Amino acid sequence: MFPATMRRYFPRFIFITSLFFISSTLYAETDSHHYWVFFRDKGPQALQKPIPLSPETSRRIALRGRDKVWQNIPVYEPYVDEIGLVGVTIRQRSRWFNAVSVSISTPADLDRIRQLSSVKGIRPVARAGRKYPPELSAPLARMTDFKYGNSRFQNELLNLTALHAEGWNGTGVRIGVFDTGFLLSHPVFQQLNVVAGYDFVAHETNLDGVSSGHGTACLGLIAGYMPGEFIGAANGASFLLARTENATTETPAEEDNWVAALEWADARGVEIISSSLAYKEFDNPTDSYPTDALDGETTVITQATNIAAQRGILVVNAMGNEGPDPTTLWAPADGKHVLSVGGINQDYSAYAQGSRGPTADGRIKPDVVTLATTVFLPSQGGGYYYSSGTSFATPMIAGGAALVLQARPDLPPDSVIALFRAAGDRWTSPDNTFGWGVPNVRAIIARLTADTGDEVSTRVFPNPVSTTPFSVKLSRNRAPILETYRVYNLRGQLVGEGNPRVTNINEFRINHLPELAAGLYFIIAETATETFRAKFVYLP
Repeated sequence: MFPATMRRYFPRFIFITSLFFISSTLYAETDSHHYWVFFRDKGPQALQKPIPLSPETSRRIALRGRDKVWQNIPVYEPYVDEIGLVGVTIRQRSRWFNAVSVSISTPADLDRIRQLSSVKGIRPVARAGRKYPPELSAPLARMTDFKYGNSRFQNELLNLTALHAEGWNGTGVRIGVFDTGFLLSHPVFQQLNVVAGYDFVAHETNLDGVSSGHGTACLGLIAGYMPGEFIGAANGASFLLARTENATTETPAEEDNWVAALEWADARGVEIISSSLAYKEFDNPTDSYPTDALDGETTVITQATNIAAQRGILVVNAMGNEGPDPTTLWAPADGKHVLSVGGINQDYSAYAQGSRGPTADGRIKPDVVTLATTVFLPSQGGGYYYSSGTSFATPMIAGGAALVLQARPDLPPDSVIALFRAAGDRWTSPDNTFGWGVPNVRAIIARLTADTGDEVSTRVFPNPVSTTPFSVKLSRNRAPILETYRVYNLRGQLVGEGNPRVTNINEFRINHLPELAAGLYFIIAETATETFRAKFVYLP
């Protein structure tokens, strides 16, 4: 099951290089009613005050992210009021993009909005329809036991059953689930810890009575706990639940609901987002996003995941069910900092409908895969059923990631992604069908808990260095988010610098150095939040 068809309103020949630096004159007029409106600034500086962040958010940023105060300042309400006076309806506000989304009734509304001095640009809001597969009968061969019931295989595939037996269940980790609604009265949710919930469709906090089979199933795969019948991957975690799609009508879901939910969850300390929604196509197929747009930088929703990663939030997103052709993934699965999830069958063969990479800029996607067919699920009716889709592979990976963060809360999103890749059963030969394969989550946690990172200093090897390339091993798992390195001589003079070539979760390689005299040198490598130092002897 995977909410499908998201559609784009740009002509196919337009390549969108940046969200903020595109002239509003590029956007085609269509019969679309929903648009993003971006503002030039956030109003007078003296009036700009950031929103308060929860203690959990501050802790997350301090551990594995970086905060940009500008992102915490809301849009300037007088600008929003100006938009409202045009006669349009304000849908959502985004402090990260300094924008609002609006519903319009005529193209003339757009012309009036463009004339406002506060407006920087306008672009359509992407949409998502739905494509629900049929419910399935029970598979012939399914492992059961007294504790997991028919949910055992999907847990065992990732080696989560062993982790559960060792006491790992995601306690202390906050997970955001964005979907169509949730039947919280289902018996598997009796012990569910909901920190907060919000309905971004109806704009209310009350989620009671808002239910959907898709959202109930996805949440259950992470949070469900009914020994003897059903066990979710991270049933001890805490949850932020957001309804971002209206499943009771044929109205497509909008990406502005998704972005609004992400910012809402960010302020409340979310650490992982599990999302089985994706965006690419628009009502008119000729206006759909070209594959060029799936480059990890172009779509609004993918840009939102880039900001989320900077702030220490891991986004786990389904690839989609548009396969098996190449480059059939949908945003934000193209994100460079998104843990994108594909699917396999019970016999480890590829899930035929699963979307494939590569991304437009040539990166392998998905990152990992897990069970996507005959997945055992809690139903909207209060019982259980089987169904298929990358929607149901995604929550299992998100739950596994929660166990990893329970073990090591300081891991940034990119480090978690690197760990899942390295633990995949195809890690030596990744491809655009399986990614790095099925990850062994227990192996990840065994590796992290065996090495505290405090006993080993950052070091260069081989040392002495006589030729390039040479490697630098960090004291902690930070290599995937390294930004720069610099080399200094004994006088403190900068003699070399560059961008690291990451080779492992705590290792990078230097392929070139300028001509240096023999002697002792110091190398400094930096992430957004940490600095690593090592020394080496150079003997040319």
